[in-house]
Amino acid sequence: MTKDEREKILRYYRATGDGDLAARLLDLAQTAVSGRRYRVGDFLDRHQAMVAETIAQHDRQRLELRWAGGYDQAERRRPLWVAAGYRGAVDDLVTAVAVDWDERFYNIDHRDLLGSLTGLGIDRGRLGDIVPGRQQYRAAVVCCAEILPLVLAEWRQAGAAQLTVRELSLSAIEQPEPQSREIRATVAALRIDAVCAAGFGISRSRAAEELAAGRYQINWQPVRAPSQPVRPDDVISCRGRGRLVVGAVNGQTKKGRISLTLLRCR
Repeated sequence: MTKDEREKILRYYRATGDGDLAARLLDLAQTAVSGRRYRVGDFLDRHQAMVAETIAQHDRQRLELRWAGGYDQAERRRPLWVAAGYRGAVDDLVTAVAVDWDERFYNIDHRDLLGSLTGLGIDRGRLGDIVPGRQQYRAAVVCCAEILPLVLAEWRQAGAAQLTVRELSLSAIEQPEPQSREIRATVAALRIDAVCAAGFGISRSRAAEELAAGRYQINWQPVRAPSQPVRPDDVISCRGRGRLVVGAVNGQTKKGRISLTLLRCR
């Protein structure tokens, strides 16, 4: 990748608010190419992963981008920048821990677990998915192998709950069971506040309040305004409510409203 190409990428992502991320990813990619080996980055969400994919496309003759998230359905994954021609072993440095607590007395959720980990000074980028358990444990947390000793030694509490933490083989992670249902709805306009109200079964004013509070993302990016347009295949997520996938737009009803199909996932 030439200096001009690098600067062009940086200019684009600075304009979208992702300039720092793009710079870090470009540096990792360049280090892998220069050393003719590989480099592993922090965990990325899907929006951040798209930035990495764009960078890789600009240097695909000298670089291969691989991904590691610990299990097949992982949403947060570590990028592995591998120099073309490198034939050695590649360690993705991904591991996991199993977490247990007494459910008779404590109701612990994703936010509690994540908050207690970041409270230890662990950056979000060092943490992958937090996966609910069904039989072997209450939750599994995928993380960078570099922080495993800290997690095992220091992570003892989430809220008021005392935790039991142990290392977990990646092959022992229980794959999440998909929970989704199809919703057929009508909206006055294809804007995010109307679609969220219909999909999550709340009032439009409540959806607007939650949007203003920053609880929503569309395609893994912050929502800009309640009037932001929505298109088929968009993914809308809300903290505490789950996720909506916008399916087909089925035309207008006799009353002039727009008919659409949504998939609500938890």
